[in-house]
Amino acid sequence: MNFVNRLISRVRINEEKFGTSKRVIGMMTLISEELPDVPLYYLPDKLSSVIHSMSPGFLPIRSAILHAGYRVSLSHAAINSIKTDAPPSVLWDIMRCWAKIHTINEKRIIQGTPCAFILGKEPELAANFELHENAEPESKKLGLLRYQNGKKDWGPKAKATNDFHDQTEKRKQNQNKRANKRLKKDIDEGRYKQHYCANFRKTGSCNYGDECKYSHDIPVDEATPTT
Repeated sequence: MNFVNRLISRVRINEEKFGTSKRVIGMMTLISEELPDVPLYYLPDKLSSVIHSMSPGFLPIRSAILHAGYRVSLSHAAINSIKTDAPPSVLWDIMRCWAKIHTINEKRIIQGTPCAFILGKEPELAANFELHENAEPESKKLGLLRYQNGKKDWGPKAKATNDFHDQTEKRKQNQNKRANKRLKKDIDEGRYKQHYCANFRKTGSCNYGDECKYSHDIPVDEATPTT
């Protein structure tokens, strides 16, 4: 933890040298708040999905843990995670109490599933979801920049370009790419203009003109005159 505090101090002194200095300070501060003797973390959303209930949210579940007399912190590894010294039995009691407040559709409680097993027991703990004074971590109270953008596929995108003409040329090059590929295949396989164009034979005209892959050289006696 001394390393983390030293790193925060160094970055604060040289903030202008780092483009991500605010996030570095925020994440290091968050790490300094973590419970050092608790290696693993829980995700409330995952706990809720097991019993098919709505998530208790960040502050309510942290408050319930604190009211029960246990410690709780975030984890730098995942947003809205909880690290706690509360045993799993206490956490599931909290979730059972939450399920009593926010009723679960009985059709989703299927016998033989973890959901039915967990909710089939009465909680030994009466969870208190009232906001605890220490439920909100200091790093959040201070409004520090912490986790990265959590959106799907938020990482590196295509190379940016300001050249509109380059983009226009690229679109032109790709236009009708599939049609041209099919045309090349017809030519290679000897099918290009080997058959008469049905539209041209019937009406004497064709919307595709010279680009039509069928032949317009129809003998006069086979052509259907237009009226």
